[in-house]
Amino acid sequence: MVKRSLQASLTGIQETKRAFARKGWTQDNLAAEVNLKTRQPIWRFFSGRPVERHTFIEICLVLELNWREIATNPPAEFLELEEYTQSPVLDIDTLVQQVRSQRFDKIQDQCGILQLLNISYPVAIDDIYIDVNILEEIESLQWLDISELQKFNSEEFDRFGLGEVDQKQIPGIRAVETYPKLRVLGKPGVGKTTFLQHLAIQCNQGAFAANQVPIFITLRNFAQESKVTNEFSLLKYIHQEFLTSGISDPSVIETLLNAGRVLLLLDALSVILGIILDVGLYKSLQQLSDQFPNSHQSQERFELWWQTNYSTWAKQLNTTIINYRNINHQWHFSPEQQQVLQRYYDANQLLLDCLHSNSEVTPAIRQEIKATLLLPIKELEDREWQ
Repeated sequence: MVKRSLQASLTGIQETKRAFARKGWTQDNLAAEVNLKTRQPIWRFFSGRPVERHTFIEICLVLELNWREIATNPPAEFLELEEYTQSPVLDIDTLVQQVRSQRFDKIQDQCGILQLLNISYPVAIDDIYIDVNILEEIESLQWLDISELQKFNSEEFDRFGLGEVDQKQIPGIRAVETYPKLRVLGKPGVGKTTFLQHLAIQCNQGAFAANQVPIFITLRNFAQESKVTNEFSLLKYIHQEFLTSGISDPSVIETLLNAGRVLLLLDALSVILGIILDVGLYKSLQQLSDQFPNSHQSQERFELWWQTNYSTWAKQLNTTIINYRNINHQWHFSPEQQQVLQRYYDANQLLLDCLHSNSEVTPAIRQEIKATLLLPIKELEDREWQ
């Protein structure tokens, strides 16, 4: 039976403290890197006390240490991973239960505890979770003809796109059971992450999807690590997650995925999109930088390259900035358009000066200026002035 906890030896503690000092972190920093809600396991680790096995391994990985060299009497069966290296091909149900057992503690620590902003101590998710109801249809994405809109009464028209107050809702769990692939939308703070963590805990404890392996991934962490490694591979990232639970064979993950026996929960999808764009910008700028000859080796060669290639290189740089930041467009305006833009600018500047001056401006006029400032010219022309 593999031990659920590990502890550092005296020499291991000295080695980890040196590695910790090289990082220049605090214990809170290290706890955040290991995705812990509290630094108590960090304190236990450095004081040579028993620590959950997956936490112990993850701390060593973050400190770039071999956990086997740090631990006191690392278990031989875990060291050699007999579960996978010496066993024949496992039945899928047996494999699922084996992986669930090895991942149990990690999921409980990862998703079972929340750190709330206004409470100084961690809170168990089961103590605060409230069942959520969700709408199956996104009301704001409906398309209606003008003739259909004209049939609405005033109350229906005001609420269009917001959903009816009595619109049919279904429990969140039932939605997950009904749809094999599901994207949960909602405003910040409504409980999307908490809902995913609740699903992971319910699956982990066998109350829901007991025949699947729960995997909870914070895409913010995945994207940040991918920026460092310059490699976007979710499969490899999951493999790193499994390593902290003693599962080193990458085929295990692929077998589970191919059999549809994974409950994959991806949190904060919107965060990753901006980071991916940043990575693309970085790569493009790096490629432009690589075109430069080494000016330290030959200044004449660099100047010759600049005279010959600058124009093409500058256009490539301008295109990159436009593609990734949507700025630096080369707008071309006719003299008439330039005059219109100048008048528009002067008019808005005059209104701003009026607001900031000591001249007497009635509240109604002041409100009108604020409401129309910087509006498009066409809208100003069509506006009914009182």
